[in-house]
Amino acid sequence: MKRVGFFAALAASFCLMSCVAPVRRDVAPTVRSAVKKDETSPQIPKIEGLKKRIWVLDLRVSAPIPEALATLDFRQVFRDSITEVFLNDENSAFVPVSSDQAVLSDLKIDSFTDPMEVARVARGSGIAGYLRGEIHQIEMTEKKDPKGLIQSRDVTLNLGVSYEMYDAASGRSLVSGNRKKTYIETRSEILGYATGISDPDKKIRAMADSVALWMLKDLNPHAAKVGWSGRILKIEGARIFVNAGRSSGLRMGDVLKVVEPPKDVFDPQSGRFIGQAPGRVKGTCKVVEYFGLDGAVGMLQSGGGLVPGDRVELF
Repeated sequence: MKRVGFFAALAASFCLMSCVAPVRRDVAPTVRSAVKKDETSPQIPKIEGLKKRIWVLDLRVSAPIPEALATLDFRQVFRDSITEVFLNDENSAFVPVSSDQAVLSDLKIDSFTDPMEVARVARGSGIAGYLRGEIHQIEMTEKKDPKGLIQSRDVTLNLGVSYEMYDAASGRSLVSGNRKKTYIETRSEILGYATGISDPDKKIRAMADSVALWMLKDLNPHAAKVGWSGRILKIEGARIFVNAGRSSGLRMGDVLKVVEPPKDVFDPQSGRFIGQAPGRVKGTCKVVEYFGLDGAVGMLQSGGGLVPGDRVELF
């Protein structure tokens, strides 16, 4: 009888436990994530010679931003990614002129600005081209299975970016592209606590880096269509400080010719911009050392009358 009573009490306790509501506890979700492999990694041929200097204009953001991503500055993220990828990839044909972002801001120049107006500002400054773009898609969707204690949730983030590079001398479009990246994250969690994606700023940056790499692949073949040039920053005696150096591909011993800034030529009847007349050659200088992130010092070899703002080209 005692044994029967013991088993009866044990069964009653199990019955009582099954009738009590489960206690909700915070449990760290299991996350599996991946960037959708819609394309293979671009193969970029090795670039020889001088790198062309380009302005990276702030991208337009025309797509509505999901609330979960509202704190992210998409323009800053993409500008940083483009700058880092273009500077660090040894196969890059371009050097982004990130130091001139303050100048662009002061002039109120961005991807909304008329291309010919940007060209007017860029001409004669040592800028070979400029890159403008638009983020036209920022979509985040969630799909979940609400059944069971352990729930599964798929979060998909789609990012669409279009871009275009222009020749600074003529304001003519050289190449345009459109890239879409998809990020998918699967989360398994207790009772469905978490929403959105984990570390959204990190995920967006990874997608921006991927788009920047494809931009580089698209732009590189068109580098030959724009000419390389730099400009004199200041002059101290025979020393000439130039706004291009190691990152741009200048080498010790390179000889640069110094010319006056080119002059815009307009049709006197229609007022239409025809092109640029090259400036007068004023002298030559030889690269003897580097300074800063992308600057060089040249020693005057011939000529004279040089002033800051004069253009330098490979002799």
